[in-house]
Amino acid sequence: MQSFVTPYEQSIISGLAETSFNTFSRPIVIWKKPIEVALSAPNVTYQGTYGFNEGPVAQNLTYIPVSGIFSAIVRYRSYRHIGEAEVLQDTNAFNVLGEVLIKVKKDCHDYIESGKTDKFDFDGRSFFFAGVQEAHPYMSSLFYLYQLKPLQ
Repeated sequence: MQSFVTPYEQSIISGLAETSFNTFSRPIVIWKKPIEVALSAPNVTYQGTYGFNEGPVAQNLTYIPVSGIFSAIVRYRSYRHIGEAEVLQDTNAFNVLGEVLIKVKKDCHDYIESGKTDKFDFDGRSFFFAGVQEAHPYMSSLFYLYQLKPLQ
């Protein structure tokens, strides 16, 4: 099926979408689950108590923080618009899905989806997931939206 938009026009529109993202994006810090590293314990032979087997030697752990800085468009939601909330079926009530919406590119999406993500930091606040990520293709560009809520 033929498109109303030529490939040349698609490349221009996709370029505008990328330029818009680069213009309005800002850095956010994404924290992953820290890496546990066992510190080597001194070679102490634990004999145990009479009648009991040798007990386990306590292991000292240290944690290495894992984070990445990526560009994202951050949008704080307003509770006044119907488009900002999910309409509950057969009621006049709204269920707000998240207070913040971020739009990220594929590299950030891949980082978020690989392993456990603990929190997002930006604007001096910390946030966590409030919903499922959504892919939003636009011509030849692909962006992902995440719904977040602030940590209390």
